[in-house]
Order: sequence, then C-alpha cells, then structure tokens
Amino acid sequence: MISVILSLFNEKKIWIEQAIESILNQTYSDFEFIIVIDNPDLSNDIKEYLLTTAANDKRIKIIYNEKNIGLAKSLNKGIDISIGKYIARMDADDISLPDRLEKELLFMEKTNSDLVSAYKINIDENGNYLFKDCIMNRNINKTLKYTNIIVHPLVLVKSEVIKKMGGYRELVNSEDLDLWLRMVEQGYKISILNEYLLKYRLRSNSASIERQLEQYYISKYINKLSKERKKMNGDDSFSVKNMNIYLDHKNFSERKKKKFYHSNIEIKKSLDYFMSNKYLKFSVHIIKAFIFSPSYTIEKIFNQISIKRMGNL
Repeated sequence: MISVILSLFNEKKIWIEQAIESILNQTYSDFEFIIVIDNPDLSNDIKEYLLTTAANDKRIKIIYNEKNIGLAKSLNKGIDISIGKYIARMDADDISLPDRLEKELLFMEKTNSDLVSAYKINIDENGNYLFKDCIMNRNINKTLKYTNIIVHPLVLVKSEVIKKMGGYRELVNSEDLDLWLRMVEQGYKISILNEYLLKYRLRSNSASIERQLEQYYISKYINKLSKERKKMNGDDSFSVKNMNIYLDHKNFSERKKKKFYHSNIEIKKSLDYFMSNKYLKFSVHIIKAFIFSPSYTIEKIFNQISIKRMGNL
C-alpha cells in the first residue's frame, strides 16, 4: 500500500479539486490518501468539497490542524499516522498524471531504490503549458550539492526509511532538500524515472516571489549543515532559532525579491537549453537573467557547468 500525503494551505478550490481528483483516478488504486488541512480559516466551500469527497471515497483521511504549523510539521503528522509501505507526496496545486503511482512503484522495485522521483511539466496558474523539464542522466548524489533536482510532489519513498530519518525538519521552503541530503549521507539510494508524471503549477503571486529568494538563502544554509555533518560525525547545528538568526542577516528587500524571481524564471528556461547543447537559446535567456541578478546568474552558470562535467550529465 502507498500512503499519499497532501498538505493544503491557501490554494484555490479548483487547484485542490484537480490535485485530489488526479490522485483518486490513479491506475494504481491500493493507497490511502492523507490530507492535512494546515489552515484553520479554510473557506466553507473547500471544506464542503473535502468532506463530500472523503465521504464518497474511504481511502481519504483528513487531518485538521488547530493552527497553521507549516509544511514540515504537517507532512510529519501525515507520516506518523500512515500505514503504507511507501509514502508518496502530492501538492494541492499540482496534477499527477494517471499512471504516476503505478510507474513510480514499478521503477522503485526494479531499481531497488529507497526514494524515486520523476520529471514535471510546468504549467501556469490557469493550467496552460509553459515548458518541460529537460530529461537527462545525472549523478544525483553529486548534483544535489549544487541544486535540488528532486521534484518534491513527485516523490515516492519507503516509509521505513523516511521514518528512520526522523521525517522533515523545519527548514523554511526547503525541508525536502535537507531530507534528500541526509538520506544520501546515510547511504540510501535515490533514483529519477525519466518520464513526465506531474503537471507542476508555477505561481506568480507575491508569496511565490518571496519564497524563491528565501529558498535560495535556505539552500545555502542546508549545504552549510551538510558540511557540518561531515566534520561532526553526522551532527549539525540546526535549530529553528539558528536558522532564523541566519536569515536575519540576509537581504529581503522587495526590489531584490522581484529581481531574483524574474532572474530565476529566465535561468530555468536557459538551463534546459544549456543541458541540451542549444547554446544560442541558452544565451538569450541567460542574458535576461543576468540583467535581473548578475551574481546569482553567474553562480548558477558555474554550478551547471560543474554538474555537466561530472560525467556527461
């Protein structure tokens, strides 16, 4: 059995409906569907939809948080009550393709992996196609040092493994990267299935803009913790207090948030062309990214060159 865990907070009703229906209509049907509501002020129409859907499908279990506790804690609550051999992630604004769970489970068993993910099709807020991730062979363990290549809402992981790791830690917007690195350091096998199995919604609201810059700073903090663990026999200095002290010294001006957001969009487009050796198209987007954020763009180019040199990635 697979335990699918979805946490919802401020997503639109239509997005939630599409996300939930995409799981309920999977070709693989032996699952429980744990939905964690991390918003005590959730609208009545969404509550009614959830209650009605749960009443009609006994695979659904709903958890209500009395107050907003964040994604990491919400996911851990779902993990704690899960009974499946495997745990699958899902986000409330994305759409899983019908055979996602079936293909990921077969791939996990075939490769004897502890965690698998796949590739995504990026869509806008209205569900319109934007672009696809570029499929390529990668040295996952080494690449994770430079960038998070694991699509979180596409993850299927062995339940015993994630529970042994202690679940997610409260790292703002990047609790997933922290978990992947800790798993790799413990010798667990992570694999990526070379298929598109999710429609991933890119949100352009102000919250999304702020999250991207915050995520960047946190990724730096996570890599710092990883280096500490290598020096301190698996231990690091993480605490929510220490994380907040780290963030307090970073620049979160509105101007920088917006520039970083637009730079990141252009970089995402350019990297697909770079990894496909389409250097002219890569150059166009990278110049646009450089205009918005020179230092970040240079850093990303350096990282991608390093990744590509690791072994024809």
